[in-house]
Amino acid sequence: MDQTLDLVIWPNLQGHFWKDEDEFQWGIEAWLVHRAQGEALRAIGASVLEDAKRGAWPFADGWERWRPDGALGLPVFPEGWDRLE
Repeated sequence: MDQTLDLVIWPNLQGHFWKDEDEFQWGIEAWLVHRAQGEALRAIGASVLEDAKRGAWPFADGWERWRPDGALGLPVFPEGWDRLE
């Protein structure tokens, strides 16, 4: 579920920024996001940032070279998946 606020961490893990903080704050002030939920989401983001800083998964070395198994192939969608009925 997109909560508007995104934490962007540089690929080299040397920097970060919070994206759309102003829109997120507006959502709290307009009661689209409850203040307690906003605080919880910021806490989750802070935890993710700490994981990145200490190189925990998925920020560990090697992750940037991961590729899915090529034998899996592309997903097949059922006919009509893209139409509203």
